[in-house]
Amino acid sequence: MGATLAVDPREHGLREVGAGLGMVEGFDVALEMSGNPTALRAAIGAMAHGGAIAILGIPTEEISIDVNEIVFK
Repeated sequence: MGATLAVDPREHGLREVGAGLGMVEGFDVALEMSGNPTALRAAIGAMAHGGAIAILGIPTEEISIDVNEIVFK
């Protein structure tokens, strides 16, 4: 499908990964498959304006997110 990199957010920050790839604005697409609150918040924070996140993980607890971060992206 063309993917060249998978990232474990416990080991590398997404912004760090994007910078390493030469990205300026952020990611266009994210697939959050763990249900981990930290991973979801990191994905939201690393998205480009107009990017899309598919939330496929099933969380074991409620996840609080900053809706302003979503609205303004």
